Amino acid sequence: MYDDPVAANVVFSKGAPVTLVGLDVCHSVFANRTDLPWPFVNSSKRSEVCLKILTSWFAY
Repeated sequence: MYDDPVAANVVFSKGAPVTLVGLDVCHSVFANRTDLPWPFVNSSKRSEVCLKILTSWFAY
């Protein structure tokens, strides 16, 4: 939002439900690779995206 407030305004004005989460929440997440599968037992598009994001996060 700081880098491109115009783009943020476009996204937030479209009417889709959006939840903002600050980056500070990452400092209190204690998880490892063995914790990954349990939240993704269903095959929804949302769970697939989350799994891809978290997998790359652990790879980093």
